Amino acid sequence: MILLGGAAATFVFVRSRDGAMRPKAAGPSPRGQQANASGVAPLPAQISLKRDLTGTVICLDPAHASNRNDETEEIGPGSVRTVAMGPPGISGANLAINDYQVTLAIATDLQKLLMAQGADVVMTRTGDAYYGGGRDRAHVANQAGADLLVVIDVGSSDDHSKQGVSTAAPALVYGWTDDIYRKSNTAAFAIQSFLVRDLGTLNQGVSETSNYAEFNWSNVPAVQVQAGFLTNPEEDEKLGSPDYQQKVAASLLDGIDLYFSKK
Repeated sequence: MILLGGAAATFVFVRSRDGAMRPKAAGPSPRGQQANASGVAPLPAQISLKRDLTGTVICLDPAHASNRNDETEEIGPGSVRTVAMGPPGISGANLAINDYQVTLAIATDLQKLLMAQGADVVMTRTGDAYYGGGRDRAHVANQAGADLLVVIDVGSSDDHSKQGVSTAAPALVYGWTDDIYRKSNTAAFAIQSFLVRDLGTLNQGVSETSNYAEFNWSNVPAVQVQAGFLTNPEEDEKLGSPDYQQKVAASLLDGIDLYFSKK
């Protein structure tokens, strides 16, 4: 995805269903959530959180799985482009810490916190293995009629010094994400602001992407959180710690609370 913008308008170059990259005029960023040129989320405003989430349905998706699935799926409805359903995961500097274990631990901690506030929580997986793809994960949220889908992920980089947190939202692709674009961006900025504040780590910003099948098949607002880099020795050690996993979950709870408080 390429963003070109000025004061008057922003154009998002998105991949259409025939696989070509075409410009689309994007709507303005959610009011009061404007990022700077690097996509950095502002710090959260002072707002009363910990609202009652009774009646709210949230789908949590711990990214990756212990098994590899090389089958392919369409990246979006009607697309000629396909992606692997279950690409191989990663482990960090400590080979005993795997991405699918970290994401599930954080999701499980967050599930408990959300349920304590009255939310109904649906998980795409509760064990290490998963045999579907992004379309299947999105279908879990769609079928549940979720108010928000939160994909919990960790990152990797050839540059082992790279660290920090980021949150992604769907790019504006008409026919795929135009119905969830604005709410997804609002949620992404709310969540990213608390991740940065609560974890005290580098802000890698908020981005938009048309490359996630899970976003393109979702009928509900969706975000993907990257809680750190397993390839960074310092963050790898933190992410393998149950205390830090709980800290990430608590930060995500605050961001989700902010999103629903502003609705």
